[in-house]
Order: sequence, then structure tokens, then C-alpha cells
Amino acid sequence: MRKFIGWLAKKDTTGIIEKAGQKASKLYQWAGDKKRAEKLESIIEENSPPPESSKENN
Repeated sequence: MRKFIGWLAKKDTTGIIEKAGQKASKLYQWAGDKKRAEKLESIIEENSPPPESSKENN
């Protein structure tokens, strides 16, 4: 599942997967499963492309 979520986050150019991951992470935290919430956040963060605004404009 980790590989699939990572692959999906890499392919997503709209940010929908990142937003869904944040909401799922909040749900895990609400349910008291902080370990799983942190794991999900790290998977998404590792595989998300850098934001467009961080590119240098020449």
C-alpha cells in the first residue's frame, strides 16, 4: 500500500492526493492512532513533487 500511495502522490499534479492524505492523517489522529497518521504524512511528503512556487524565476 505504501508503494501505491507513493506512486499516486508522484503522479498527482493537482495536489488532490496531498490534500486527501492530510485529511486521512487528521482522521487517524482523531481516532488516536498517531503512529499511522505520521507514517501516512511521511509517505505523501516523500513522494509529492515540490510546489510550483519554489521554482526560481529568471
